[in-house]
Amino acid sequence: MRQRAWVMVGTGRYEDPWHDLPATAYRVARELTALDVDVDVRGVRPGSLEGLATDGPDLVVVMASAGRTDPEFDGSDADWAPGHRALAEHVRTGGSLLGLHAAAMTFRDSPAWDHLLGGRWVEGRSWHPPIERWTVEPDETHPVTAGLKPFELHDERYTDLEVAEGVQPLVWFAADGLRQPVAWAREGVPEVGRGRVVYDALGHGVESYESHGRRGLLARELRWLLRRG
Repeated sequence: MRQRAWVMVGTGRYEDPWHDLPATAYRVARELTALDVDVDVRGVRPGSLEGLATDGPDLVVVMASAGRTDPEFDGSDADWAPGHRALAEHVRTGGSLLGLHAAAMTFRDSPAWDHLLGGRWVEGRSWHPPIERWTVEPDETHPVTAGLKPFELHDERYTDLEVAEGVQPLVWFAADGLRQPVAWAREGVPEVGRGRVVYDALGHGVESYESHGRRGLLARELRWLLRRG
């Protein structure tokens, strides 16, 4: 049986004017298709995540951000709560989750999201320099990045994220003499149960996916999340 993935694209309270989420979701869907995965691209709307409880895929990819949260615009926190619970349960019972780029600042109405993802963007502390070309350095101690070489890309560098203890860094960059994690993995901790989680801060725009190294990292992350060794 072919493996399945849902690529969840932020809308309404989970979108912003700075990220072309449908365009980058298309690039991610292409990488999944290349791995012979059945891909379903869906908008994040009230009720759209609740199907995970009965017809969940092998992998959920969250490509969302932070937008308007006024109830009359896109539903109340209570309207969204069942979907957030379904996503957390999907992971705890053995499903996989990939959060990309602005996923670090989405689902602020979900108490479980930060713990599931392993970190978050903190208003007033987290930031990024102007988008530019820079070098990503791998941490080769994890199966995802074993043998991966440094690579360059044109992207944002999310800096000073809040990162949970116990995450396994995958790639990083150096700033002011300190290593800043760019992507990390989680497995075997209470927050994720039997599931696997990767957060990858790369992918502000489609130009990020023009980098062969970036696409290679994404493919490695997807294979690990799909448990392909």
